[in-house]
Formats: sequence, structure tokens, C-alpha cells
Amino acid sequence: MNSHALTTLNSTQNPTISPAQQTKSATSGLSKTEQAKLKSTCQDFESIFFGMMLKEMRKTVPQDTLLGDDAHEQDIFQGMMDDNVAKQMATHGGSDSLANEMYKQLAASQAAENPEANK
Repeated sequence: MNSHALTTLNSTQNPTISPAQQTKSATSGLSKTEQAKLKSTCQDFESIFFGMMLKEMRKTVPQDTLLGDDAHEQDIFQGMMDDNVAKQMATHGGSDSLANEMYKQLAASQAAENPEANK
């Protein structure tokens, strides 16, 4: 591993560097298109993670019998609502979100694997 790759990896793990500087140094080897695709993929992963978490949390809550015993429609609606909530949580995660942390790590890894792209 060359010194530029080590510098890139170290800068993403240094707590004294601001999140904006970490993201800038981590993405220096990626094109704008690659950055957008990676960010979108990380947000999609976070959305799926939150969706699974919400689904498992929903299982712990007793079923409401307001719509009857066979509330298949309610299950469908709750599933759709949970998916939407998960997407919103992933989209509005902020700088400390799972997607942002994954993005920084994967971008730094990509930059380290392709040092000639950083020139």
C-alpha cells in the first residue's frame, strides 16, 4: 500500500478532522458519478436495514383487532408505511448516519485500491 493510500485511510479515522474534510479526502479518487452511485447505494442499504428493524419491532407489538381478526389489509398498509418511514430515516440521516459512515469507509477503500485514479 502506498503512502497516499495510507494517508487517505488515516484521515478517515482521525477524530480531529471534520466530517466534511473526511468525506472530501475519502472521495478524492472517485468521479462525481461514482460518488453519487456510492452514496445512493449506502442510503438504500440503510433504508433496507431500517425497514428490517421496523418490521422486527412491529412483531413485538400486540395486533390491533379494530379491523377484525383477519387484518391482512392492515398488515399491507403497515408494511408500506414502514418502508416509507425507513426511506425517510435513511434520506435524512445527517452526518452521523450509518449510510454516511459506510460511504466514507467505502470511498476511502476505493481510493486506496485505485491509487492511480487519485492523480
